[in-house]
Amino acid sequence: MDYNALDELTDNTDKSSEQNTNSSRMPGNQNKVKKRAAFLAFLITGLLFTTLALGVAIYWNATKISLLEQGIINYADLSDLEVSPATLQESVKLFAMSTLAYLQGTTDEWKLTVETGGFSIAIPVPGSFLAHMASVRSWFTSAPTYLLAIFGITILLLGWALINIKGNANGIFPKVGYYLGALIPLPFIIAIGTWGYLDFDSLWTQLHLYLIPDGFFSAAEPIMQWFPLELFQGYLKPVAATFIVLEAVVFALPILIIPLLKGTKTQNHSNNKRC
Repeated sequence: MDYNALDELTDNTDKSSEQNTNSSRMPGNQNKVKKRAAFLAFLITGLLFTTLALGVAIYWNATKISLLEQGIINYADLSDLEVSPATLQESVKLFAMSTLAYLQGTTDEWKLTVETGGFSIAIPVPGSFLAHMASVRSWFTSAPTYLLAIFGITILLLGWALINIKGNANGIFPKVGYYLGALIPLPFIIAIGTWGYLDFDSLWTQLHLYLIPDGFFSAAEPIMQWFPLELFQGYLKPVAATFIVLEAVVFALPILIIPLLKGTKTQNHSNNKRC
């Protein structure tokens, strides 16, 4: 008997078996990597969607002329303007339109005049306040770009995860990762909202200290009569209401997507069987 030939055959068989075992393990390992990557992608997607919901809620309400106009009428002390209610209403509307047009970059001129007694009276504004408004304007004009960038990144992540993961509907759209990501920012958002509801003055002061430190002015300034603290506090409820609606859409997204994925998977399976 040729023992050398037998040993060679055994070695070749062992190598072939080992290669088959490794090749059978590779797809499983790749699937695990894909599932973990998809889980992380869904987690980041949920987090970004919640962040986007908050950003859109703030920007949407901050750019509404009606909110600014109503806030000035409700809270601003304009008793020095001896004009009729109709004239005051028109002056406030023009002031609100001019302010938001300037902040959104529609115009480079901020018209600060009030119609009274048939004359246009300019509202005195210190240079430091104009510089502050220029800082606020930079936030306003940059916001749409940042929001669109976050939305684009989120959609790309979601699309990548949906394409690369395999399995049943729960595997295709790992709800745990998505909802975990969507929930992560909520305690912080709720804490900020509660802080503003209980002590808006403190919250507003801290926001100015860290984000726009050039925004501190004496209440005696004529221009500050148009921007009382209560005006900004009045934005809390509409921002909260808008955020709740948008966050409901964020949490409903898996419920909307999973049936579509199931339908696509069933159709592909049927097509494969016909082939």
